Amino acid sequence: MRRLITVIGLAALLAGGEAAADSLGDVRTGNAAFGDGRYEAAVDAYTRAILAGDLDPEALAVTFNNRGVAYSELGDYDRAIQDYTKTLELKPGDRTAIKNLRIAHIRRAAASTNLGDQDAALADYAKAIELDPQHPLAYMRRGQLLLDRGDVKAALDDLHRAQVLDPGNKDIAALLNDAKQAAAATEESTRPASPATAANRPEPPSDKALVEAAPPAAASAAEPAPARPEAPSAVEPTAGPRTPAAVAEGEDAAGKPYRVLADVNLREGPGNEFPRSGSLARGTTVRVVGQNKGWLQIRLKNGGAGFVYKKWLEPVDGGNAPQ
Repeated sequence: MRRLITVIGLAALLAGGEAAADSLGDVRTGNAAFGDGRYEAAVDAYTRAILAGDLDPEALAVTFNNRGVAYSELGDYDRAIQDYTKTLELKPGDRTAIKNLRIAHIRRAAASTNLGDQDAALADYAKAIELDPQHPLAYMRRGQLLLDRGDVKAALDDLHRAQVLDPGNKDIAALLNDAKQAAAATEESTRPASPATAANRPEPPSDKALVEAAPPAAASAAEPAPARPEAPSAVEPTAGPRTPAAVAEGEDAAGKPYRVLADVNLREGPGNEFPRSGSLARGTTVRVVGQNKGWLQIRLKNGGAGFVYKKWLEPVDGGNAPQ
């Protein structure tokens, strides 16, 4: 994968004096260290070149960009963003710096999300969109976060926009489908209940996670398609019933063993409208004692119980999967 490190040409080297040649040598040393994955050494070399003060504006802009890429690989997005911004001050409109800056904002947003600072993440996604409103990734990531926060309408807007920009992206399509299901479930919950409605209620949206770590794309000329989200962080309802629904009759009281396929929330009843009562880690083995409307009621080893949607469990030791 070609990284967005810019190389200073030989002409620039010949145009400068002996001191400039030393500085450009530091830049080449930084480029070589970066290519070897020694990002801290690359930062040190680029910093020596910058502090020397003898690079012309073009070479200095390149060096700030390169150091920004190294900082980004180290996960220091604050310094990376500062360096890309400095590059654009020296060389306004530089396409490489703009792309790197957009990616750094997306990466920092993902880091902020993982730390629980969703407001900071939303601000970074907004900045990434401002830098390149025709790129789908920031819309998709922001849509994920908005859906996770329960702002379904805003999430739909972002995910629709992402799909327009990248209509063949299966990850965007899957997230958009999740958002549509969440919107349908919200609309259904606001209607007066009736026997017909209750009997034909659509499958509820899953508790699948919508938080994703940023892909390693900051130094890539062609960004890879974003990976499917893995870490669970289910949307919490503002209100909902608190009485678990009855387990379907005729189930084995001892329960059949099932394995949890992904980190997922445990609900008090068979639906996302029921309060969260805990969570299960991927790989946990549980006992299924019944099912209701596609939700499996499980019993834990510690005596706890709750509901998980059937797509997040698989039978162990040849048990039959729920239909």
